[in-house]
Amino acid sequence: MLKLLLSILFPFFVSTADTLVTVKISPLTADYNIDGKIVYAASFDIKDNWYIYWINPGDAGMETNISILNGDEEIPVDIYFPFPAKYESEGLASYGFKGKPNFFFSLPDNFRATYPLKFKVSWLACKDVCIPGNEVVQLEYLEMIEPDENTVSYFSNIPKENGLLRVSHKLSDQSLIVNISSNNPGNSYNFDEVLVYPVSGGMVETTGENYTYSGTSATVTFNLDSFRDTSINDLTLAIYNPNGWGKSNVKNIYHTINLKE
Repeated sequence: MLKLLLSILFPFFVSTADTLVTVKISPLTADYNIDGKIVYAASFDIKDNWYIYWINPGDAGMETNISILNGDEEIPVDIYFPFPAKYESEGLASYGFKGKPNFFFSLPDNFRATYPLKFKVSWLACKDVCIPGNEVVQLEYLEMIEPDENTVSYFSNIPKENGLLRVSHKLSDQSLIVNISSNNPGNSYNFDEVLVYPVSGGMVETTGENYTYSGTSATVTFNLDSFRDTSINDLTLAIYNPNGWGKSNVKNIYHTINLKE
């Protein structure tokens, strides 16, 4: 189904392997652990003007995936995606990354790592055409590294669950309005550049959202997807502030709203 959709939306879709994207995987030092677990950085190098996709690819595309190769088994890992850029063309929108992004992950709780450890990374690279690719990365032993400045910047963009913001919403037959403000009047956040993207697709349109900003809040109005699944109860949003949320060093917040409330 995915290949059929891509062939319709991208008539020049190419199915051959490519060298547009390279990736290396490195375990980071203990200063960068999450919940006491070792964090691995998947560091990409993407050819100029090409991009790969976020967890929600948008109107078309394919989520970037990482899995552990354990014999004939592929064990997927949960990726901590940074906040993406948005690319729009001919009425379609995609969420993705150019340049040298870093994604992060930990090994599953029930997986006992033995070395050498192999990972399979799969992506779809797009510009004027879309080309799928994958690479198998092997780690011979656990050699933790101190991340460079670029990796640290992306690490600060790992999504955090909301504990800093007050989020309210209003749902109508045609739109979803989300208002974001501080949950502490003493916090002087800058809301002037706040962006909000849906973490999963199929509920709201990926184009045509409207933002309004005040000194103390940001409001975004989404048009509802006419083909949406009306049985969906919850919608998770990524709320991004490039200036960070105060002194917390947090930029990317995940917040789930109950659409039935």
